[in-house]
Amino acid sequence: MMSRIPRRFFDSHVHSCYSNDSKQTISEICRMAQDKNLQGITITDHANMSILKEDRTFENIASSAMEAKQADKLCGGKLRVFCGVEISESSDNQDNAQKLLRTANFDVVIGSVHKVRFKAWEDFYSKIRFDETFSWKDLYGFMWAYFEELLCMAEQEDYDVLAHLTCPLRYINGKYHRGFQLDPYEDVIEKILRCLIQRNKALEINTSGIHGTYNSLMPDESILNRYYAMGGRLLTLASDAHTPERIGNAFSETAPLLEKIGFPGYYFYEYRQAHFVPWNNNT
Repeated sequence: MMSRIPRRFFDSHVHSCYSNDSKQTISEICRMAQDKNLQGITITDHANMSILKEDRTFENIASSAMEAKQADKLCGGKLRVFCGVEISESSDNQDNAQKLLRTANFDVVIGSVHKVRFKAWEDFYSKIRFDETFSWKDLYGFMWAYFEELLCMAEQEDYDVLAHLTCPLRYINGKYHRGFQLDPYEDVIEKILRCLIQRNKALEINTSGIHGTYNSLMPDESILNRYYAMGGRLLTLASDAHTPERIGNAFSETAPLLEKIGFPGYYFYEYRQAHFVPWNNNT
């Protein structure tokens, strides 16, 4: 039986068939979100700046935004449907990234890093084999390159929310079970968090790993504690769902953890403005 999620939740990161790694339609997403009793969702399809032409990015994002706005009207207030975009590797092509942002009146812009250039590896890290043939020395070097790229994005690019901090671990530790630890990266992670706070950007709490091979939040509890201690309060909840059943994944069990840390609630975005939702909101 499908579990219903308290209506208080907004899922701020969902992919549709306008992303190259999802087949779910926006109408399917809306039906599932309503079945799960969500209050709102944001369609945030991929815009990978490194493969603009191959992905027909401009056409797909324009269609995604238009359909999301239509879905919001069709839902008639029973479910809010916001339109967003997830821009990756924006430093690869800043002119086109800015051009893309002018194609629609987005509710939220998510910034992310999906590709790290390190030695011979230039592909998306989701496609890299991080098995035993990938040496520990190269793993440490690869993660340095990842955090440096993420810090550069956090400092310089136009976005509202930083997505799935520590995401390579979903593959390194989840898929390939390497048991990799982030202790050497505490300083650069703190720089990223401080940058978010100073620029008034939100940290995404990505639940896509929960009930999967990785089974951890991105970022994990230790980083969330640090973010709170530094004064960070801007959070979004994000399933990063690519299939209908993953929409709103693990929100009900993530909220008590965030409340225990001290966060009074979380945020969703409309017209690129953050709106606060307290944990006790049940409307």
